[in-house]
Order: sequence, then C-alpha cells, then structure tokens
Amino acid sequence: MKALEKVLRFGYGETLSIGTKDGECSAIIAVLYQLQFVHLHEMVEAIRSYAVKQGKKNLETAIELLKACTRYVQCSSSTYCELNRDLASVVFSRENLHSHYKEVVDGCLMDLSIEYFEMVEYGEPQTMFSEYSLKMKYLSKNSRHLSDADKEALFHKCDWTKMKPWQLRELGKERVMSPERIQQEYERAMDHWEGALKECEEVKKKTTDKAAQAEKEKEMFEKLLSDTQRERDSATERAVRAESERDQLQEKVLELEGIIQEEKERARQAE
Repeated sequence: MKALEKVLRFGYGETLSIGTKDGECSAIIAVLYQLQFVHLHEMVEAIRSYAVKQGKKNLETAIELLKACTRYVQCSSSTYCELNRDLASVVFSRENLHSHYKEVVDGCLMDLSIEYFEMVEYGEPQTMFSEYSLKMKYLSKNSRHLSDADKEALFHKCDWTKMKPWQLRELGKERVMSPERIQQEYERAMDHWEGALKECEEVKKKTTDKAAQAEKEKEMFEKLLSDTQRERDSATERAVRAESERDQLQEKVLELEGIIQEEKERARQAE
C-alpha cells in the first residue's frame, strides 16, 4: 500500500522518493507497470539502475531486494523487467559464495525457486561451492516440496560426464533420475573418464619423449662443452710452451751476441 500511495501522489505532482528498505524498489516497479505510467520504461530503468547500484554497495541490501523481486512478476519476467537477474549476478558471484556463504547460500539461495540456480557463479568441482554441492544442499532442504519433474529440472544442466559414481548413486537415491537414466549416465561418465585417461597417457608419452630428447641434447652439449674446455686447455698449454720457447730462444740469441762481441774484441786486439 505504501508503494501504491507514493506512486499515486507522484501522479498528482509530488516528488517520488524511493528507498531499498523492505524491497520498496520492487514494489514501486510493480505498481508503475500496473498503472502504466507515462514514460514507464525510462522510470523503471532508472529505479532498476538505482537498485543494482545500492546492492553492489551492500550485500544485505542486494539480498533483501532480490527476495523482494520474487514477489512481483513485474521484476522477474522478460515480459516486464528482470531486476531479479541483475541482483542475482551481484549476490551470487563466486567471491560472495566464498566470503559470505551463510548469507548468500543459507540465507538466500536455499529459499528461492530452482530457476535461480542458473544465475549462480559456481566454485570449483568437488568443493562445497560447486554446482553439484549447492544443488544437493537445496534438494536435501526442499525435497518434500519438489516434484520429480522439479528435481530433474534442477539438475538438468549439470555436466553428468564429470560426476563421480557416488554422486550418480546419490541422484538415483533421491529419484532425480530413473534407474535407466542412471545406467546411461554411468556409461557416458565411463566414456568420459576413459577418454581423459587416454589423453593423460598421450600427454605422458609426449612428455617422456620430450624428456628423452632433452636428455640427448643435454649429453651432446655437455660433450661439446668438454671438448671446448679441452681445446681451450690445450691451446693454453701450447701458448705457455711457445712463450717458454721464445724466452729460451731470446736467451740463446743474447748468449750468441755476447760470444760474437767477444770474438770481435779479440780480433781487434790481435791486429
């Protein structure tokens, strides 16, 4: 009633003030659609943008607004506007799942309809944040209120091939799938894991071949290094020997020059 009164007063010229408390944004949008105001779409988009902006600032606000959206088809249908999806992308981010699990999952997701599981940014497989874990948690809490068709729809988009055998057994136990379907998914899962194993073996073989080639190249480079070192050492020895021989030769030349000088002196004296 408060939202209706605000919109009616707005129609008579008063300023329309909108807040987020008690999901007022959603209620205002619903009334605007019901009364088909002039410039309806511009007004709805402005309120929608405001609601998302406030939701990004405060997770508690985003959760409250999202829950409120579920009460109005005008806020959760492509026929009108999908404010619910905008807010779900804020609330059910992977970061929020990890950092605010209790508020986001226990306090929100578990109380919504199954369609909202399509709007969740799930965590890694085999963790409490995975698609399978969150859907099984929902199933455990709401099983008595879900039909077999609802249960199947909840898990319809799961990647069955990545499920473990015990997970498939759990789904069968909860009557999410018929025994025939379980057998079919077992076979698909087996094909997937056999393919994955074959791929791993091929990668291992390629890695082994690369390792063997690398070892050969390493041995070759080590031999080249050794040969180069040997050649360098040999060249160093030859240079040292040549230097020594040169010194010896210089000494011999000096000795001969001394002898020649002495002979010349004796010849001069003999004259």
